[in-house]
Amino acid sequence: MTPSNIIIVPILSENVLKGVIELGSIQQFSDKVEHFLSKIGENIAINIISAQSRYQMRVLLEESQKNTEELAVQQEELRSTNEELEVRSQSLENNEISLRQQKDALENANKQLERTRQEIEKKAKELEISSRYKSEFLANMSHELRTPLNSMLILSEQLAENDEKNLTDDQIESAQIIYHGGQDLLQLINDILDLSKIEAGKMILDSQSLDLLSFSDMFKSNFKAIAAKNDLDFHINLSQDLPHSIETDEQKLAQIIKNLLSNAFKFTAQGSVTLDFKLIDSKIAITVHDTGIGIPKNKQQEIFEAFQQVDGSTSRQYGGTGLGLSISRELTKVLGGTLHCQSVEKEGSSFTLSFPLKKSQSKENVKPPETNIEESLPIPTKEETSLPSDEQDKDLNLKNKKILIIDDDMRNLFALSGALQKKGMEIFKAINGKKALEMLDNDPAIDLILMDIMMPVMDGYDTMRAIRAQIRFKDLPIIALTAKAMKDDRGKCISAGANDYLTKPIEINKLFSLIRVWLSKKKNH
Repeated sequence: MTPSNIIIVPILSENVLKGVIELGSIQQFSDKVEHFLSKIGENIAINIISAQSRYQMRVLLEESQKNTEELAVQQEELRSTNEELEVRSQSLENNEISLRQQKDALENANKQLERTRQEIEKKAKELEISSRYKSEFLANMSHELRTPLNSMLILSEQLAENDEKNLTDDQIESAQIIYHGGQDLLQLINDILDLSKIEAGKMILDSQSLDLLSFSDMFKSNFKAIAAKNDLDFHINLSQDLPHSIETDEQKLAQIIKNLLSNAFKFTAQGSVTLDFKLIDSKIAITVHDTGIGIPKNKQQEIFEAFQQVDGSTSRQYGGTGLGLSISRELTKVLGGTLHCQSVEKEGSSFTLSFPLKKSQSKENVKPPETNIEESLPIPTKEETSLPSDEQDKDLNLKNKKILIIDDDMRNLFALSGALQKKGMEIFKAINGKKALEMLDNDPAIDLILMDIMMPVMDGYDTMRAIRAQIRFKDLPIIALTAKAMKDDRGKCISAGANDYLTKPIEINKLFSLIRVWLSKKKNH
């Protein structure tokens, strides 16, 4: 077929043309395709330069080897000449000249080898930069995936609730399938983002004092329902010689243990799952035992590699991508510890995380009795203790509250508007910061703003600074809603003027809770 559209992309490196990509299509090239092609040229140029350099290096190496062989021959000739020196004294001067020439050739060869070594070091640095680009690309792609996923989760959750009672059971089930599929995709995005952070060296340790008893109670609450649903016993044991608190990164430690417990429940059909906290040789040892399917001995190291599982049927029967244990091992390294597996097929598995106990940590021992999940009560979450409940929603009437949603993605505007309008709120929309400021000038009685961060014309950071620069809006609540989920993004939003921060995809109930909190604070203020 004859293409109706042709796009030609130069491959440039430092403004030097290395090649050209020409693509034909029967359809119009989208802006995203053009943007993508414009961004990959430099990476392709780097690869072309690397290939050319490797070829040149190989040629130089072969030439160097050839020179070395020639030098050996010349040295042999020199030895023969020395043996004949007594009878050929007249040729001594010529031999000395030949010797100097050989020495010069050797020096030139050594210089060439040094240049080759420097080229190798340069290429190694380029490979390191390429690896960093890959990690940054993964982080950016996770951001781009979160944005459409946000609207998909909100809309599918609303459809599944079927508030208007106008959907069939099959339609409700389809909406639930879409919602749960989106949640699985979100987990995969989070896993990939974690891997990219670790690989890019951006996983920073945030050590704080951690109360072990409260920490262990959190897992009782989180996994109680799973244990009951699967008819499994769930026990949490803390040895009496444990300190009352330890210094570590609570979020990373919790993520490792949650991964291990999730796997234990996933692969255990009957019996029990046990979480043990012990002190062994001045190290905290946390072990998750299960009575599940077990792992063959020859697979017990492979399972820690990314995307690896025991066999292909495992992913089909139990689900998952094989990233959990790989991330857990890398997070364990960040904590300065080790993660080991012991398992017997059809008998169960034990995963033990251990890390050093810092000298400054509390020596006051924890002395709880051995507990099991039936004796434990759920520990209220931070949101449950600080945010209004659904019953309090009536006390703080959301009807007629003016909410300004600032987002350049029409899918998110549609999804959020529909969810908020069900609560009787009056919705205003702006596709960028400049439009939002114009709307605030025309109607300054806005009660609350939901702010996206990455937008054209004027992004969320600049918009929040411009709003806070006006005294009349100093108490206007702003909640940042963004797909950017790197470690420093929350701090950037708060510094720019946000009151609170939620990452996309948004949990709609959590969003309602935050709206009620900040509207209540505004009213009381």
